Amino acid sequence: DSMASILKLVDDPADKAQVAAMDALAMFGERSESGVAAVAKHLSSAHWQIRVTASQALGGIGSMEGV
Repeated sequence: DSMASILKLVDDPADKAQVAAMDALAMFGERSESGVAAVAKHLSSAHWQIRVTASQALGGIGSMEGV
């Protein structure tokens, strides 16, 4: 399942992989709602780029978790 593969990358050790995965989830929109919890935990990342990407991804998914 492609969604499961993308969700695994949200927690990849490489920041670029995390960003790419969260961007992909945002493009799927509401269909990636199962990834909200995985993305939301990155809102407290030490890296500002990851926090911004997580917030944008949650907005793309349509979740109020990032608000």
